[in-house]
Amino acid sequence: MNNGPATAAWFGQVSPDGTGTTTTTTTALSMGIVENFVSSTDIKTRNAENEKYLAELQTRVERINGLEESIEDLEDDELQSKTQSFQQRLKDGEDINGPLLEEAFAVVREAAW
Repeated sequence: MNNGPATAAWFGQVSPDGTGTTTTTTTALSMGIVENFVSSTDIKTRNAENEKYLAELQTRVERINGLEESIEDLEDDELQSKTQSFQQRLKDGEDINGPLLEEAFAVVREAAW
């Protein structure tokens, strides 16, 4: 076997002197310690962000559920008229991601029930 500079040793490595003999230096980087630290930090950050987002969603669910009593008292024609009300509120510039969304969700849930 020719172990010259053009011939790769194990795993495609060629020694700097061209002999085919390589030495391995173990560092924190080569052991993956840095990658593990970075990825575990990323996981912690993502988990914290997810927990915050889920808490916000839970608050929104509670507000939607709080509308249940008033929405379930509506007759079918009143539920249908909510569509025009929502459309008008949107035209008037109300943010769809605010209370309008919560009320619309409660209406749809009641209509489906």
